Formats: sequence, C-alpha cells, structure tokens
Amino acid sequence: MKRKTTNLMAIAVSVLMLFALLPAMAFAVEPDDVCEIDGIGYATLGVALATVQNGETKTIKLLEDITHDQRISVGNGETIIFDLNGKILNATGGLNVSGASTQILLADPYNGEFNVSRSNSAAFPLNVTGGFAEVTNVNSFLDYDAVVISVGEAIVYGDVTVHSESPLCRGAYVYNGGKLTVEGKITVPDAGVYIRFSGTDKTKADYEPNSSKPGYHEYNLISSTYTSYVWVKINPCDNGHDWGDWAITTPAACEEDGEEKRVCANDPAHFETRPVDAPGHDYVGVVTDPTCADGGYTTYTCSRCDDWYIGDYTDADPCGDCEYCNPEVVITGVSGAKFISIVETAKNSRVWLLTFEVTVEYSDGTSAVERYTALLVGNNANLSGKYAFDDGHDLAGYTLSYDIKGNGSNIKAFDIN
Repeated sequence: MKRKTTNLMAIAVSVLMLFALLPAMAFAVEPDDVCEIDGIGYATLGVALATVQNGETKTIKLLEDITHDQRISVGNGETIIFDLNGKILNATGGLNVSGASTQILLADPYNGEFNVSRSNSAAFPLNVTGGFAEVTNVNSFLDYDAVVISVGEAIVYGDVTVHSESPLCRGAYVYNGGKLTVEGKITVPDAGVYIRFSGTDKTKADYEPNSSKPGYHEYNLISSTYTSYVWVKINPCDNGHDWGDWAITTPAACEEDGEEKRVCANDPAHFETRPVDAPGHDYVGVVTDPTCADGGYTTYTCSRCDDWYIGDYTDADPCGDCEYCNPEVVITGVSGAKFISIVETAKNSRVWLLTFEVTVEYSDGTSAVERYTALLVGNNANLSGKYAFDDGHDLAGYTLSYDIKGNGSNIKAFDIN
C-alpha cells in the first residue's frame, strides 16, 4: 500500500511540471505571429502591448507588416522600443504618449517605417503630452492637427502631412515647452496653418535667422515660463529642383530598355530616372550572289550587336558556258578486260594487232563496254600515249600488260591497270 501511494505522488508531480511548461510552449513564436517580445510571439500588436508593465522597457520586434487600427496609448513610465526589422507598422488609430518618463523609440529609424495617422474618429494622430516619441511619418485625414506636443518631445523621421482642406488644421501645434524635430517636410493645405505655438501661428517662411540646430530651420516661441521649438530639416530644394541634363546610366540594348538619370544641382540626393527605349536591331545586309552550282542569299548582321540571320534566298544561276555547266567527260576507271582477237600484221613480223574489250567508267557517272585495239611488238610491251577506242575516247595513262604464246593464236593472260 505504501508503494502505491508513492507512485501516485510521482504522477502528480509530473503532471504539475507539465502544466508549468505549457505557458512557455504556448507563447513560442508561431508562423502566424506578427511580432515578438523576448522570443515570445504574439498574433496581434495589441496583445503584445498589453504585456508591457508600468515602468518596463521592452523591445517589440516586427515579424510582419502590421496595420493597427486601435489607438496606441502609453503613459506609465514604460519604454517601448520598436525593432521595425525592415517592416512597416501603420498605426491608423494614432499614438498618444504621456508621462515624463514614457518613451516610444525606434531601434533603427531607417530600417522600416512606423507611420501614425487618424482617419476614423476625432483625435490627433500624434499627441505627446510629456515623454518622448519617435515615428516615421504622420498623416492627418480629418479636420485636426497632425502633431500636438505639450511638455514632451517628438522626432518625425519622415514627413508631417495634413490632407484636409480645412483652415483649422495645423501641421504642428506645440506649446508648454514642447519640442518637435521633422527630418522631412511639413505639408498643410493653402488655407491651413504651418505651425502654431499657443496663440502664435508661423508660416513656412517664419523661421528664425539663427538656428540652435545646424541644418534645420528653427521655429520657436519664447515666453517667461517656457520655450517651445520646432525644427524642420532644411531642404535645399524647397524652392524647386535645378535639374541637370539627362545622362545614360544603363545603355539600351537592341531588345532591352536602358535607363537615364538626372540629378538636382541643389541636392544630389534628389534625382529622377526614366527608361530609354530599346531601339531594336539595325540589320545591314551583305549579298552572296548565286553561282552555277549554288543559290544566293543575303546575310543580315546587326550594326549594334552580334545578332545575325540569313534570308532572301535565290536559286542557282547556271551560266551554260563553264566547266560546271558543261563538264568534260573523262575516263575515271577501267575493269573487266575481255580478249577478242590477236592477228600478226605480217608473216614473221612479230607485230600483232590486239583487239580486246573493257568496261570503262566515266566522270559523268556512266559506264560502257568499249573495244580497244593496239599494236604489240615483241613479247612484252607497255602501252603509252593516246590510243583511240572506236568511240574516240582516250585511254592514255592506262597500261596494258600482256604475254603472247606461240604464233599469236593463244593469249595466256593480260591485265589492264
């Protein structure tokens, strides 16, 4: 009975240990998670934000592009660092930061985008009332200021844009010692306000002659209790671009477009590109005339590249007078010698008239059995020179070897070589 109790206790401990491991297993990064904190994945940004406790510093790493339509509000001294990881976070519900020690930071402002906007309800897209915030772009689609800062500070690494045409809209409203830095530009409607400091409005041209931040236009409002600042990075092309000439950067190939580029003289960081249309092939033809034996053709070669083709074929053009058109028929071989007769020309003269037949092959591909005659003197002789067949063909160059026995009444053997 004691042993049974011990086994039950071991099982219970094992079950408890299994349940203790379940949370870690459940929160491991899954394929559908959009972000993570300390290696723990979250299916939504809202769930991830809810885990950050008051005063904590946490890094939220994006795993996918995120559109978050709920307003992000932090105000209890937490520091949230967004590792954009090359992704885009669109906070379409806006961002609200409050509390002196509260911070929204970007691990790398140029490795992704954190864009805040507001288009679905009344609120400022970026509202900082204490604390510090970093974002990429701010867009206001309703009749509200794009950026409002009181006491706190914000950096916008891109642009601040008001899309409404209402004259009540302001690009930025900064007061109570607030500070705003814009690395891009502030765009407002023609009737809108560029920057407002409490009750003082500033146009784009109302920047201070001396800026406390080199490379930026400074706008400020100094009072006895606080000084509010807005710094907008100086864009040398604010008054327009001074474009240089178009220059080819990638030459066009015959069948591939190229590219050309022009650069602004005011700021080389501003440039434009446009395609250069492929011109197509420029073929130059070289004619090969036909001959008696072969047809003619034209070889076309591109003057711009190595492409070529052959076309415009023509038939052979026999002249009728050349050796090809009227080839000389000559003997190309002999075979099959056949003895016909041998007659002594005079009694005891030892001169014989030999008659025989051979099969003769001709250069025009034909063949025929021809009769051949020759005078033979003595017992052995070689034929040389021209000896005519009865059809007039020449057998010069071929040698007749023979052997005569008796009085010419018997030819033992002979060969035509």
